[in-house]
Amino acid sequence: MIGSEIFDSLKPQIDTAKVSGYRFANKEARFKGERTKLEPSKKTEVKPFNEFSFKSKYNSDLEFTNFYREDTDQKLKKRINELSEDFSVTLKGETRGVEFDKDRIKEILELFVGEFHEDDLSEDEIVKVRLYDPFGYPTEIRVYLTLDTSDLDNKVYYVLMVDLFHLVIPSSHNGKQSEVVKQETFEHNKDNNKCISEFFAFK
Repeated sequence: MIGSEIFDSLKPQIDTAKVSGYRFANKEARFKGERTKLEPSKKTEVKPFNEFSFKSKYNSDLEFTNFYREDTDQKLKKRINELSEDFSVTLKGETRGVEFDKDRIKEILELFVGEFHEDDLSEDEIVKVRLYDPFGYPTEIRVYLTLDTSDLDNKVYYVLMVDLFHLVIPSSHNGKQSEVVKQETFEHNKDNNKCISEFFAFK
């Protein structure tokens, strides 16, 4: 887990809905960072990791923001609204294990969960999920989850943070390198001032 002491100290005080069970499919593929899906298991709960899980953060040095603005793509806002109504949508997306091959990835996650040591994590402990729209089309949104391995009878996933604009681990797009995509996306959204917590019942 994210350093057991940190995880224990940050466990949420927020009641969240239980959803029908899922488990990770194709464990070997996930370890390799390949795309995989989640499939049914016994019972799963999806909860916010702490009070910051569904809030927005901004850091210019890291070129990261998940604030939005009034004219942010309505499709993205609809997906966040769907997430606020049913956390189980995170279990239906395309999933990959997170590899901490850049310090920036860890530093962004620490904005939401506090300090941790990636060496303490197992390979499947933090994953990113790509959200899809109701028609099966992919969106920019990535949700970062961690699995609570202490409960052997149930699957409990904690949402660490929501990457609204795919800035944590950017990808190349339309012939542009990932670094260029990241810089352009951040520049376009750096002045956003609306917190995603507005979509959720807690603030």
